[in-house]
Amino acid sequence: MRGEPARDGAEREMLGQYLDYQRATMLAKADGLTREQLARPHPPSSLTLAGLLYHLALVEETWMEVRFAGWPVREPWAGVDWDAARSRRAGQDVSRRSPASGQADADCCRTSRNMPPGDPCHPR
Repeated sequence: MRGEPARDGAEREMLGQYLDYQRATMLAKADGLTREQLARPHPPSSLTLAGLLYHLALVEETWMEVRFAGWPVREPWAGVDWDAARSRRAGQDVSRRSPASGQADADCCRTSRNMPPGDPCHPR
């Protein structure tokens, strides 16, 4: 169930609520679709809903794990042949975040507190 994010509160809390809200929105849009429906392009773009879900998972994990927590890029992203991405199987389960992403969220929170003011990742 999708809950509206708070309009005030601590930055970290609001970020978590906003991300949860956006994840729930995307999963609600994809809920009940078949692999074929997830793999169907939407002209004039060649983008598929499965491709968009992969993109969102990659972006979130990259920001939380690599950029904020300082972890190395990991599988499945490290081994992806991005030139062959269009031929990937559609509909693989990308609806669940990896356990590592939750740990990265926690590490990000601890790390951001230690950044100097003015750093783009410093909690304002």
